[in-house]
Amino acid sequence: MKSKLKVRPFLGLIGCLLICIIGIWRIFTQSNTGAPLFISYLFAICGFIGTVANGVALAKTR
Repeated sequence: MKSKLKVRPFLGLIGCLLICIIGIWRIFTQSNTGAPLFISYLFAICGFIGTVANGVALAKTR
């Protein structure tokens, strides 16, 4: 049970980090095919917030 408590924040951290990286990459490359730039900013901001929150949760489990 304790290992499950460590795995969930770690997977969330990886997922949010990927979302943040995709958003930042689309902002810098300006590849806006199909979606406005607002979506890229939304991905970057929400991914960053999720990364910080999951990092804090992961630190608390240790």
